[in-house]
Amino acid sequence: MPRISAGIVSYNPDISRLKENINSILPQVEVIFIVDNSSENIDEIKKLCIAEPKVELIENDDNYGIAKALNQMSFSAYKAGYDWILTLDQDTVSPHDLILKMQPYMDDKELGIICPAVYYEGWEKCTATKEPTTYVYACMTSASLTRVEAWEKVGGFKEEYFIDFVDNEFCMRLKIHGYKVMRVNGCVIHHRLGVVKHVKFLGLFKINIVVHAPWRFYYIVRNYKLFIDEYKAILPVTKERIKLMCIISKAILVNDKRKDTSKYIYYGLKDARRRVYGKMEGVDRV
Repeated sequence: MPRISAGIVSYNPDISRLKENINSILPQVEVIFIVDNSSENIDEIKKLCIAEPKVELIENDDNYGIAKALNQMSFSAYKAGYDWILTLDQDTVSPHDLILKMQPYMDDKELGIICPAVYYEGWEKCTATKEPTTYVYACMTSASLTRVEAWEKVGGFKEEYFIDFVDNEFCMRLKIHGYKVMRVNGCVIHHRLGVVKHVKFLGLFKINIVVHAPWRFYYIVRNYKLFIDEYKAILPVTKERIKLMCIISKAILVNDKRKDTSKYIYYGLKDARRRVYGKMEGVDRV
């Protein structure tokens, strides 16, 4: 039987939600690695981890972003000899049979990631289809089961991205190295991208917008453009550029803080052209 671990990235989490997250996945795996990015409520997180022998806490002295935390937990799984790691957001509550539904596919050596279908709350949309499984272009890291050997082979997650498009970029390198990403349609998790705003565009048709803080668009826009530029030889570039422009247009047109949002979008595009990576100077949170 394959050895399965789990990992959770935490950053100022709601403790009750984090506890629910841990309790939902703990019976399904051998160990949970929690990587904390310098949370203000670290003492509460420590108490939670001490109470669970199967939970190991990795403390960072600063917020190093999502990608580094994912690499830290994956390296811990690699050192301990685990075959798979289930990566989770701090507020993801897994179904009790999540691993059970993914387990039949673990012997397929071509699979780099096995992921669930996602029901997006607020959007009221689900990615599941009628087929038992579907090969997909990319998936989000939350509740995705990654083959540790594949993580090591492709060089891990790209820490320079810090946050946003970390999952897309990782899936692209898996594909380049011959791995596949497969969705199990009978396994569904509920996920909230953020606050969803329903607006009428030009008074004609309704569109759904995920509301982010203005600073977040720096990372979204910068990393999306860096991603397109880096993989333009194998991406449908025109389609991806149109999607990027749609994100920018929606963010500016319907955001209540248009001035600040536009500023961060400008900085994001500027830094993408200059190939600037990492944490944005002056932004003290993810």
